[in-house]
Formats: sequence, C-alpha cells, structure tokens
Amino acid sequence: MMDTAIAEMELEQLQRFMQTALLQQGPDIGADQVQQHIAPSNNLTAEQRLAIYQRGNFIRLLQCMQGQFKALNHALGPALFADFVREYLREAPSRSPTLAKLGHDFANFLQRNRPDAESDEKEIWVDFMIDLADFEWTLYGLFDAPGIEEEGYADIGDMDDPRLRLQPCVRLCRYRFPVNEYYRQVANGEDPAFPSTREVCLALVRKDYRIGIFTLLPAQYYFLQRVSRLSSGQSVGEALIDTARVFERDVDSVKKFWRAWQGSWGDAGFFGKPG
Repeated sequence: MMDTAIAEMELEQLQRFMQTALLQQGPDIGADQVQQHIAPSNNLTAEQRLAIYQRGNFIRLLQCMQGQFKALNHALGPALFADFVREYLREAPSRSPTLAKLGHDFANFLQRNRPDAESDEKEIWVDFMIDLADFEWTLYGLFDAPGIEEEGYADIGDMDDPRLRLQPCVRLCRYRFPVNEYYRQVANGEDPAFPSTREVCLALVRKDYRIGIFTLLPAQYYFLQRVSRLSSGQSVGEALIDTARVFERDVDSVKKFWRAWQGSWGDAGFFGKPG
C-alpha cells in the first residue's frame, strides 16, 4: 500500500510538472526540475526533449486559434498572428478540457496589449485588428449558442404582437470598420486590402443552424437594441416610440419603417414566437 501511495504521489507530481511546462509555453521551468522528471536521450538533452512537447502543444493551440480567427490570421499574416497567440497563451493559458472557448478573450487581449498603448495617436490598423477579432469570435460563438431551432421562429403574423422578442441567436454589433466585408472576401479566397474607417452596424443571426450577417441602418440597429432590452411588461411599440424620439421622427413614420422591415427580418429569423 505504501509503495502504491508513493507511486501515485510521484505520478501526480509528474503530471503537475508537465502541465505547468506546457502551459507556460516557454523555457521558464528550472533546469533542475526538467532533469528531475525527463531523462536525456543519446542525441537530445532533457530540455530539448521537453521543448518538443512544448512546440507540439503550441502548434495544436495555434491551429485552433487559426480556425477561430481565419480572417485575422490572414490580415496579420501567419508569423505575426502566431506571435500574438503565443503572448495571449502566456497571459491566459488554456485550462479547459475543450478548446472551443480558447479565443474567448483574444479581442480584449489585443486591446489590453496594443503596441501603440503608450502613444497619444493610435494606429488605425490596430483598431481594425481588435474589431475583426471581436467580430470573428462573436460569429464563432453563434455556432454553438443555444437556439430555438426546435421551437420555431416568428412568422409575419406574429410581427405586430406586443410580446415579440428577438430570438437568442441574434447578436447586434457595431464596428469602426466594415469587418463583415473583409471577412467575406477572405472566406471567398480573396486577398483584400485593409479597409478604411467606416462605421457599420450588424446583426448576426442563426436560423436553422445557418448564420446570416445583415448590415443595419443606425435606426434599425437602435430599434433592435431597444427591443433586446425590453422587460416582460414592455411592448415592441415602446421600442418604436423610443426610436422615433431618438432619431427625431414622428411615430407613424417609424411604424411604417417597421412594417417594411418585418418581412426581411421575419424571413431571416430575427424573432422567436411570442410566448
């Protein structure tokens, strides 16, 4: 029993050492620890053998990040993208049994560690990279988000129901650049130039397990944001009134716009059936 307990303790220590060595993504483990747990070979030192595992683990994580941020990888170039990923993993190493959420904080990481952080004048390309990372992660997250494919979507007859609400697989986003256009071009195998600054409002919608990307007018974006914040006792009519007030339009004209929007938004699956 004593021998078994000692063996289990030694195995646990070895597992903790390997986990730490892989998560650190660099040569920060003391040489004495490496030599204690890893034996050299005829051709490689203990440190060199450990480095093989570290490189292999990083390559696997990098490939995952490249899959989650395809357009950003294209925009930065593989080498610079890999450098950012390496630093990201040092700051926030993966500790989850799944890699599905590996890139969840990447856009925030880029913002926190932007290379022009100390400069009074910010670089436009950095802003674009941050927006693109946020867009791609938002899009990626929709694939596995809880949806209403089984319950169904609101149809045109439901659109004037005051209980109407956005369905859960809708994301409303505003960016400083047309990141959706850049993403589409990369997905089509093109090599687009960095876009100029141009604010865009977007709705990302998953319907029947397919995702649509829709460009919104500022008033549409505001209205949908207002609908998303309605409490259980409020109606879509209140969102229309508020939109008319903010954009200095009469309520009747905004209601006409709403009736024009209903068809395309209903077909796209923006709304769930009123409950």
